[in-house]
Amino acid sequence: MNKDYLDEELQLVHEQICPALNHPLRMKILYLLREQARSVGELTGEMGIPQSSVSRHLRVLRERGLVIANRQGTTVCYDLAEPELAIIIDILRRILGRKLESRRNQAQTILENMAEEAK
Repeated sequence: MNKDYLDEELQLVHEQICPALNHPLRMKILYLLREQARSVGELTGEMGIPQSSVSRHLRVLRERGLVIANRQGTTVCYDLAEPELAIIIDILRRILGRKLESRRNQAQTILENMAEEAK
């Protein structure tokens, strides 16, 4: 792969996608939309945060092209523009799980060594 092209592509990913993923609530919205399209009211109920917060985060996701809005009668429902985003979040969660498991194992070893030394 051409290094200059890769640099340019990664810069675009950083500028256009990463800012939208830079908040846990936006990632949670994407994760919830993975299951099905939802209205602001449904997301508000599931997330337990004010409607204004959900709307603000949806606006960021919409501006970045990660969610789409579809009118269904009088209700606007939001859906993933790119279903692969949920897969990316799953992968990140798995990586985090492995890292936390490794740290837990390291901490357990340290605690066991400290207990042995205290005897």
